[in-house]
Amino acid sequence: MAKRFQFRLDPVLRFRTQQEDEEKRKLAEIQGRVSLAKRSLDEIAGAKATEQAAVADLMRASAGISRICDSYRYMVALNMQRIEEEHTLRELEAVAEQRRQEFVEARKKRRALEMLREKRVEEHRYLTDREDQQVMDEIALHRFNRAHRENDR
Repeated sequence: MAKRFQFRLDPVLRFRTQQEDEEKRKLAEIQGRVSLAKRSLDEIAGAKATEQAAVADLMRASAGISRICDSYRYMVALNMQRIEEEHTLRELEAVAEQRRQEFVEARKKRRALEMLREKRVEEHRYLTDREDQQVMDEIALHRFNRAHRENDR
């Protein structure tokens, strides 16, 4: 009976799989933060557009200059907030790219071990089949010899 296949690097493969899962989790977390930053930028753009429309309405209605100035100050604050958010987004995207590269590297390392494992499984299967064939050949040879001896008598 053939020995059961045992891959000596299974603990390393499990460790590499855990590393890949951790890198994948980190990547997903930073991608979520990037998504939030983009959503925040969209909200700022929406608030700015709304305020610009409000300023246009105030000007058409000949509203007081203080109300118009307040709206402009608010739009300046929104611009500052947009600039800060764009800076944050660029930093997050840089980190996301780094995490993506780390994830790809971890996946390559795991995949290399999996390919080695598959190769070793195939080698084991080949050797096992070969041993089984040799056993079958020996059994057939013994039967042939026994039948041949019995016919000679």
